[in-house]
Amino acid sequence: MSIGSGDGRASGPVDTGATAGPAPSLSDSLNESLDETQAYLKQQWQDRPLLIAGLVVAAGLLIGLALRRR
Repeated sequence: MSIGSGDGRASGPVDTGATAGPAPSLSDSLNESLDETQAYLKQQWQDRPLLIAGLVVAAGLLIGLALRRR
């Protein structure tokens, strides 16, 4: 069984003539994601400071309880 167009030619990527350039590295993608996350958290902190502070305290308590049980 053959996969393709059936005319005997190999199917592959189509060359559009445009060069895509180098793919972004993992560290570049991670840095961009962290920057977006930081900007989102800053905006949330300005909009809802008490809610964010409560979530941080709750997360700290959960982490503390988890470490204490070890």
